[in-house]
Amino acid sequence: MQDDHGVYRVHGTFTAAVSATAAWRVLTDYEHIGEFVKAVRTSKQVEAPDGRRVLEQDAVAGTFPFRRTIRVHLSIREDANRRIEFRDVLARDFQRYVGAWTLDAGSDGTKVGYELEAEPLKKFPGFVGRAIMAHSARDLLNQVRAEMLHRVAIARAASDRAAAQP
Repeated sequence: MQDDHGVYRVHGTFTAAVSATAAWRVLTDYEHIGEFVKAVRTSKQVEAPDGRRVLEQDAVAGTFPFRRTIRVHLSIREDANRRIEFRDVLARDFQRYVGAWTLDAGSDGTKVGYELEAEPLKKFPGFVGRAIMAHSARDLLNQVRAEMLHRVAIARAASDRAAAQP
């Protein structure tokens, strides 16, 4: 996490013992993100008048007394099973909000990368903003990884049950 005068740059990675396809399914489950990422209150995919896909999200950032509801409309660009780029086109709460998820399949699972550059319109005090951004990113990555593992475990259990049927 880096803070450059109110512009936050977040980078994080994790490896999950799942296929790139399984990881991709979680990352692109746009309508259900709020079910596994606790900060997301609503997430709805719509088509913009120009045909772009836009993900409308409301989320809660920070902790009391620095808690805020934020709204973004993310223009999404996908490179299937490899990269998702997003950019806020609403600009209600951020001067700049742009980032990406990346997937890199390996022998031990899939390495998932996350990057975000965010410049909130309402600035937090320096140390508070850094702490909020770092905590939010860590929670996001942990919750996404847990969902990937959870879905693979459910699929594996269903497959095992089917194989055990006479």
